[in-house]
Amino acid sequence: MTSIVKLPSRKPARAGSDTAAATATSTGEEAAGSTGAAKGAPDTSGRPLAADRDEPIDRIRVALRTVDAPNADTRSRLYLGLAGREFRLQHSDPPDGDAGDFQRGATTFFNLGEDADVQDADVNDPRRPQLTHGDLEDFPAYLRLEPDGDEPDWLLEDATVTVNPDRPSQTVYTNPRLYGTDDDHRIWLGTRQGRVLHLKHG
Repeated sequence: MTSIVKLPSRKPARAGSDTAAATATSTGEEAAGSTGAAKGAPDTSGRPLAADRDEPIDRIRVALRTVDAPNADTRSRLYLGLAGREFRLQHSDPPDGDAGDFQRGATTFFNLGEDADVQDADVNDPRRPQLTHGDLEDFPAYLRLEPDGDEPDWLLEDATVTVNPDRPSQTVYTNPRLYGTDDDHRIWLGTRQGRVLHLKHG
């Protein structure tokens, strides 16, 4: 089953703090996000501080919220750039027929690596080749939209990428310009704008 949850927007201002991402398992189980620096959370100076650069990346969890507004949804292809490569973010069985993964007002969850729920999981796996926390420091993190179909543009409200979630070396990426609840804290990606949104640790 896929992981798309339609919830009211509860995105708070998160200036200067780590964010515990809203998460769900590949069976659609949803856990509410929280704000504030978690006890024992990584330093938020801007670089991932893993205990060891050679520590492997076994799982990547992605949470993306589409704005609840006309024409906000998209059927375009979306890629996550992380640790020196790209991953296709697409579920193996999109819900609601051909409605696609990025529906208006929905939060969509993806898992890569362990407990994967994406299409072509074997070639969208951070363990093939094996990526490490050192790669996070050496390469940028971003989302890239490849416009496609009749509704190519996408209005994104929030994005959280968590590397090795629920472990001491957990590393979280967001974009601080999306922190907030008004119209100035969202971004269009697509044919009439830029296609890339960069993410930063913390």
